[in-house]
Amino acid sequence: MSVGRRLLDWRLWLAAAAAVAIARVLAVPVPDALVIGAAVAVAGLVLPDLGSGRDMDWPAPVANPHHGRRVEVSRLTWSLAGRDGRVSEPGVRRIREIATARLARVGLPLSAGFEGPADARGEAERRAARAALGPRAWSVLAAPSSRLPSVADVAECVHALEQILDHRPAREDADDRT
Repeated sequence: MSVGRRLLDWRLWLAAAAAVAIARVLAVPVPDALVIGAAVAVAGLVLPDLGSGRDMDWPAPVANPHHGRRVEVSRLTWSLAGRDGRVSEPGVRRIREIATARLARVGLPLSAGFEGPADARGEAERRAARAALGPRAWSVLAAPSSRLPSVADVAECVHALEQILDHRPAREDADDRT
């Protein structure tokens, strides 16, 4: 029987009321007697599922309808403030993930990453991405992990990432990919 159906079962409520009445007969104060009755009701709702052998699964996560929009970037910025005016390494990694996805979405993939091999293709991709984002935002994304950016620099980077979907920059390496 499901929890919803058990809530409608009169026997559950009769047991809870009986527990309250017995507690009152034993001179238990009213608030305590009500807690005892509530505990009996909760036990009546939960205990039948314990021995049922059914798997109690978590509900399926709700899809985020705002994925990739400004809301994603806004939520990220609120979670970044670190100590001494710097952003934490996990925060910087998350910004790099978002930046990589956004750059790819506008036709500026970073196949070698922000600090990958210095081959011609990787360098051309990084030059185009830097031109699209601007030097300050690029310095946040391409900085070594030992140098954490300031919150102000990250805010500028986030602003550049918000704007990049509005501007589809011309790619410098269009001839290199044929």
